Amino acid sequence: MGNDLKRVGMLVVLPPLLVASYIAACGVFGFVGSQIWLEYFAMRPGHDRHASTSDDWGWEVNEDWSGGEKGGTDPSLGMLARIAIRSAWLFSTWAGQMGEQNVYSRSNNSSSSSNSYIQNALLGSTDRAHTLAEQSLAWALEYMDRQHPERPIPNSLLLRHADILEHIATPDALNGARREIFTVYRELPRGGYERSKLAFKLGGLYLAEGIKGEAIRLWKEALSVQPTGQGQTYTPAEERLIADTYLQLSAIYSTESNLDQAADLQHTASEKITSFLHRTSPRSTDNTKSSRNSEESLHTLYLIHRAAVLSIHAAEVSYAQSRDVQSTLLQLEAAAEQAGAVTRILTANDQATSTPTQSPSPQGGASSPPTQTNITQISSEYNGSGVLKAPASSLLRDARRAAMQALALEGLLLESGAAAGGPLLQSGSHLRALEAYRQALEWAGTTLKAAQALGVPEQEILHVRMRAEVLQRKMMKERMVSGLGS
Repeated sequence: MGNDLKRVGMLVVLPPLLVASYIAACGVFGFVGSQIWLEYFAMRPGHDRHASTSDDWGWEVNEDWSGGEKGGTDPSLGMLARIAIRSAWLFSTWAGQMGEQNVYSRSNNSSSSSNSYIQNALLGSTDRAHTLAEQSLAWALEYMDRQHPERPIPNSLLLRHADILEHIATPDALNGARREIFTVYRELPRGGYERSKLAFKLGGLYLAEGIKGEAIRLWKEALSVQPTGQGQTYTPAEERLIADTYLQLSAIYSTESNLDQAADLQHTASEKITSFLHRTSPRSTDNTKSSRNSEESLHTLYLIHRAAVLSIHAAEVSYAQSRDVQSTLLQLEAAAEQAGAVTRILTANDQATSTPTQSPSPQGGASSPPTQTNITQISSEYNGSGVLKAPASSLLRDARRAAMQALALEGLLLESGAAAGGPLLQSGSHLRALEAYRQALEWAGTTLKAAQALGVPEQEILHVRMRAEVLQRKMMKERMVSGLGS
């Protein structure tokens, strides 16, 4: 009887124990396996197969999570801290992917992909993913400080934490990001690219808090970056930083009363960007010709877009100074053409076979957008590149926004009738204004969601749409009156 009970007990109890042990073992092995995969594969710096490992054009972004060039995490940080850092990387990466898919979905007026649906189901939202990333990394930083108070926190982790806080974008988060970036910034040598890059970012954070004076000081420091390229020339990354910094200063000066200062800065910036565009000599001989052309092409398009935005700023300042409508219209038309050319090349809708090395002046409807099916997607040349895809997609969005804004301003000037000096209908200004409004809306997208995906305020889109509708009704009324009069 006793043996029977033991046997029955074994048959009843042992299988669940074995199953539980198996599940536990699978869980342990799964956890360890996932940590190994994250450390040695997922967090390794990605080198695109078409891109040069030397990254002469400065497009590759290797986010250092304490592991340095080899990727991963620093073994000296301790097991628990490293696990938390890997979790932060995972949540941050998912948040970035979800954000890209949401923007693409809005731009194309389509539903999210199944992968995005799964991520949304697991994490809730992009904001939730960033919050989880911040909590994981904040715990790791606190743990390291508690375990080794004598050892400074790696600057790379402070910058990663600041990046996540910037994405969260609450006032407290932005404050924390500014403090952490400043901690790293003050330790770097003045004039170096890394310090200048952080000065540029800090300027934006100070401006967001309304501290204009400190923002301007930091941006001026960013402009003092020392050239580190061959022959004491600027590297492509340094050129892009300088162009971006000039744009920030131009934008802030254009909103102030000192228009002469804004005009002087815009003239200097235009000359600087033009000098960068004239430098067409290859900077790398290590990679293939097609790879170099793609990287160089994107760099050139980047600078052309910045020149286009600068032209918009200059047009606004010029009009405020002189009320010279014809000159202002020429500047806006040039800006729309430049931005349109950038978009056409990025989406492979251009007729040219090569990237322009200077500000382009395409012929015949250069500011008209491509078809809506092709306006939102970069060409396979960039989409198939792990390194170039993200900057090319961002540039496409920015170029569309610049074209839209230039054409909207052009429409406003033409509608005002200041250039005509006579009846609007006779001069054709109404027709030109209406066409400018229509093209602006086409660049923005067919839906309000698509326009918002470009970062254009909803009110701005609605205003352009309203002006186009009002102008069309006004033209129809004038035609009816003219017909009755004849």
